[in-house]
Amino acid sequence: EFMYFVHSYYVRPEDSEVILSLTRYGNIEFCSSLMFKNIFACQFHPERSGEKGLLIYRNLLTLVKENNK
Repeated sequence: EFMYFVHSYYVRPEDSEVILSLTRYGNIEFCSSLMFKNIFACQFHPERSGEKGLLIYRNLLTLVKENNK
């Protein structure tokens, strides 16, 4: 899916198990989102990434509600 990126910075996690998604830009493949325990981070802007980006927020909200019961 298309996700909206503003800049060319990206993280290189020491632990590859935390990588949630990878993105390819030209010859570079990089971690574009990660998750560790209750931490979620993404390099792109879900709010500017159309319906799929908004779906990320909806799913995150569902997870937060389920874990706060």
